[in-house]
Amino acid sequence: MNKIKAIKPNALTQGATIAVLSPSWDGPSVFPHIYQQGLKNLKAMGFNIIE
Repeated sequence: MNKIKAIKPNALTQGATIAVLSPSWDGPSVFPHIYQQGLKNLKAMGFNIIE
């Protein structure tokens, strides 16, 4: 029996780029204040954001 080995990616570092998307529903238009706060939090953590 073959065992599946888990692959653990490296942790993100400040300056890393994160793509933000919502494929299953239109959350940003329904809750724009929550979406904007999330972007603000990620930017405050030092990440670059691509929407």
